[in-house]
Amino acid sequence: MTAKALPLVRAQTLNKTVDHKIRIAPISLEIAPGKIIKTTAYNGTVPGPALRVREGQPVRIEVTNDSGYPNLIHSHGLMIPSEQDGATEEGSPIIEPGRSLTYEYVAKPSGTRWYHSHAMAMTDLNKSTYTGEFGFLIVEPAAGDPGG
Repeated sequence: MTAKALPLVRAQTLNKTVDHKIRIAPISLEIAPGKIIKTTAYNGTVPGPALRVREGQPVRIEVTNDSGYPNLIHSHGLMIPSEQDGATEEGSPIIEPGRSLTYEYVAKPSGTRWYHSHAMAMTDLNKSTYTGEFGFLIVEPAAGDPGG
């Protein structure tokens, strides 16, 4: 059998769509009538957007760091590889200012979680978890009603 006689098999591209995008950036936020503070937010809101994913399904979250300092996002309560955990002390890479990183993992277990900056703020109260860098992560169960 020659190569010419074999059926043509085309390469497949993996589905690399992004489920969620988060942009970390400074904002001016009115916390009371006429009271405006400067803080850092996810997608321009504090808290950041609620991320909904399905248990057992692959998820891709693209994070763009426009905060002005090295940053990353840590997700609580997930059973995921340490390099996708968003904590440098666990081996996750830092996202330099002006750069992006995509977290990829299989979401598990189901439940209500939260995500937040894991940048080391030390005594600087103007960055990381001292600001508005947090949001909720809902991992809906693979089967059944996720609840009200």
